Amino acid sequence: MKAALKTMHESFDAEYVSLHVRVSNTAALTLYRDTLGFKQHDIEKQYYADKEDAFDMRKYLTTPSSEESEGEKKRGLIMKILLRSRAAGDDTRRGSR
Repeated sequence: MKAALKTMHESFDAEYVSLHVRVSNTAALTLYRDTLGFKQHDIEKQYYADKEDAFDMRKYLTTPSSEESEGEKKRGLIMKILLRSRAAGDDTRRGSR
């Protein structure tokens, strides 16, 4: 993965790579965020056909400015809060069965 990102930066002068992931897809979010280093950039409301929101995630290939870094930190915190609240909701649903 690191080699591919380096090649994209060198060959295409790409600043970042991006992807969208369902807000409910905790496995993918964990992979992209914790393993591959993607950061939440934005939330796309009703992105999917079933109206589910998506996280717009980015992996910067260059170091973003300190102002962008602060924004990234805030978005990451928001994402963690959303994931915790979803997990708590999942636990509640499981307990009611």
